[in-house]
Amino acid sequence: GLLEARARLADHALEILAVGDAANDLPMFAVATIAVGVANSDDAVRATGIAITRAACGDGVAEALHRFLR
Repeated sequence: GLLEARARLADHALEILAVGDAANDLPMFAVATIAVGVANSDDAVRATGIAITRAACGDGVAEALHRFLR
């Protein structure tokens, strides 16, 4: 779905923020322009070297939104 949305919006300079916590989120991170893991992320997410929030779960998502969205 994210690849399709990006393709349809290719003529727009949009940033894509992806927030996740597990290995199944890695393909989404690869498509995003900004990738963030929450504090309770598993080792696969941490190994990518992306930014990690201080808060876990939903609070981590809120932190990422405040930190990375204008």
